[in-house]
Formats: sequence, structure tokens, C-alpha cells
Amino acid sequence: MIEHLPFHIYTVGKTEQVTNELEVIVAVLPSKAVRQDMEITQYLGPREQRETDEATAELGAFVADFMSDDQADSAVTWDDIEIKAELPATVVQGMPFRTACDVLDEYSNRASIKQSIIEARKIEVQATDINCFDSKPEFNSPHMNKYFKIKKPRITAVIDWLRLEILISEGYKFKRPTQPYNDIKDFLKAKSINDNPYVKQTGGRTFELDLHDVSTGNDYTDILNKLRAEYEPRSIKVVTLEVSLDFWNVSASSFLLALQKSLRVDKRFENTDLRAYNDDKGSFLPTNSVTAMKRVHDGHTIGIGHKHNGDLYVRTYYKVKDRGQALPRDQYRTRIEINVRGETLVSMGNDADNLKHLTNKSFKFLRFTHLKDDATPEQIAEYRKFVGLFGKEISVISKSRNKRPHPDHIESYAKLNKVVSTAVSNLIRNL
Repeated sequence: MIEHLPFHIYTVGKTEQVTNELEVIVAVLPSKAVRQDMEITQYLGPREQRETDEATAELGAFVADFMSDDQADSAVTWDDIEIKAELPATVVQGMPFRTACDVLDEYSNRASIKQSIIEARKIEVQATDINCFDSKPEFNSPHMNKYFKIKKPRITAVIDWLRLEILISEGYKFKRPTQPYNDIKDFLKAKSINDNPYVKQTGGRTFELDLHDVSTGNDYTDILNKLRAEYEPRSIKVVTLEVSLDFWNVSASSFLLALQKSLRVDKRFENTDLRAYNDDKGSFLPTNSVTAMKRVHDGHTIGIGHKHNGDLYVRTYYKVKDRGQALPRDQYRTRIEINVRGETLVSMGNDADNLKHLTNKSFKFLRFTHLKDDATPEQIAEYRKFVGLFGKEISVISKSRNKRPHPDHIESYAKLNKVVSTAVSNLIRNL
């Protein structure tokens, strides 16, 4: 029976699994030529022949209808295609043709199939609730472990990249005075600081350069020492810092929406329009969760804030590549990253030696909210159905007449924020 098959979670757009099941069934049915041989051997009478032909036509019509394009966005669960108890669980070679047709009738005639599609979409919407992330350490199910290994969700914090501004001393002589940025590129390559460096001259002796994969303080300090020994700079500042949280072993599509819906967005975000884009071709994110889910399924990134203007910019996406190269499947993860720059970064004290402090402060912009337990059914329905920045800070007066940053039914997600803080602490410890 179906319950002995591997556990299956359904999502909108996964009809090919059911289609493949049908293809297997059709493949083991006798072909038309074989059926004719069977008819001759068994001496079918006119009435039996007519019934067989009618059943064959019904089967063909059903398969054609099920595989039609207009079913492309449908999905069902295994429970919804379960065979009646009195019928065989599977179709095998040599099974009477009428029995095989009865089995297929069960697929086509179950009244719950259309309802299951609706329920599947409801569950997709519910999955955009941030509470779908189980951060409890005792994430385990002995029953489910019979069928597959359950990997516990976890969070890691990383410094994605940073941009340094270096003001080189007046006494330093460049080999190519008209192209000093190329001299710096050559230096970065020769010292194994960056094999493909970005260097930009922003003033007479002021340059910007990018550093990637800063994972330890020792490596970072070594880079600063090399720059100082070569250029005797008057100052080195961090002018852009991008930090990220990676969520491992979490379903990608629905959780992306859950993260951005729950992100605490303070008033320093210059623009809070949600955008979904591929290859920097931006578009507004639909407000309906199911419609927005389709964008995410297609690999779109969700952006909050201006990419180039303003001090804060957030991106949420499913990471399957790194620097244009495909990652191994076990390294796929959901990522939310924040780019901090401008006066916000300066106000933190953006000297290059202050990286640990800057990193810690930047991660504080990645905090999350969720629905209160006592939210009304109407508030729950709105939260799950629509896409929006429910964690956006606003000045409201609560029922108790106190000033608070969110509506009464939204609160800080303490449990998740604690797990995030632990991940950040693990990173900071090595800086």
C-alpha cells in the first residue's frame, strides 16, 4: 500500500511525480497488438470485445487528460491516490486488463484529487510562516528514520565580503603612475590576497579593494599587515561589509518568503519595496503568497532596499552556486545577507582594525519576528496569505497604551534570534 512507499512531501508544481507513476502503470499494460493476440487466444465474444474496447478508450482519455498542459501546476499527495483496499496495490505484468482499468479508475474518479490540490496550495502558504523552521535541538523522528535520514536544521554565520578604502602615503612611488590601480592588482595577486582583484581609484591616492572569504581574524590581520608594509597608508577603512546567515537542511522556496516576511526592518532602510529578480532584472514581488511562491520556485532572489543607494540592502535566495560555479548538492542552502555601508557603517567606527565589532553590529540587522500565539484567526490568515514586511518597525500604540515598534499581533521571535546569536558568536570568536 501507499504507506509503504518512501515518505513524500508535496509542493505545487510537482505533478511529474504522479505522471511518472502513471507512465509506469501504462508501460506494463499489454500493448494493442498483444491484446489482439489475447483476444484470439481467449475467444472473446462480441459483448466482451465491446467492453474491452470501451475500457481501452476510457484509459486513453484519462491518461491524455491527466498529462495535459493545464494540469502542470497541480499536485497531489500519496494519500490522495491511494488504491481501494479491495483492489491490488500495484499493476503488474499479466494482470487482467479489466483489473488494471479499475486501478486507473481509482486515480481518475477520486473526488478528493481536486480538493487535494487546494489543500496543497494552502500548505504552501502556511509554510511561509517563519515558525516552519524548527530550531529545537531534539529534531528527531524514529518513525521517519525508517525511511530516510532526517537532517537537523542549523544556522551558520559568515562574512560574505568587505570593501576596504585605503589612502596611500604621498611618498609611495607607483611603477605605473598613470595606472596605479593595476600596480595594486599585481600586488594583491603576488601576495595571494586575491587572485581576481577588484581595485578602483576613487581619489588621487585613495583606492577601494574587495576581500572575500574572510573567515578568521588571523588571515584578515595578515592581509592588513601586508598592505601596511607595502603602502604605509594614512588610513584603511571598511566602507562596505556584507554578512550572511545560511540556513541548512531547510526547504528552500517557502522558507525564503518566511524569512523576508519576518525580518525586522528598521527605519534605516531607505526603500522597503520587495523585489524578485533573476540576473538583476528586478520586478515587484506579488503580494499573494502562492503567486510569489512561483517566482521563488523559478530561482528568483528577493531584495529589500536599494542595491546601490542607501545604507542597508538585504537579499534572500537559495544558494546553489559560488562565484559562478555550481556547488555540491549537500552545500545548497537558504541564505539571507545584508550589505551595510554609508553613514550607518561609519557610525559604528569603521576603521579596518575594528572588523569584529563591525561584524557583530551588522548581524544585529538580521533579527526576526513572528505571530504571537494569541493572534486572531483573521490575523493568522492575513499573515499566511499575503507577502509583506510584517516585521517592519512602525510606531504604534498597543492595547495597553504603550508605544511599541510592531502591531500587537507581531513580536520578536526570541527562539530563532537566540539560535542566530549563537551562530554569530561562533563566527566572531574566530575574528
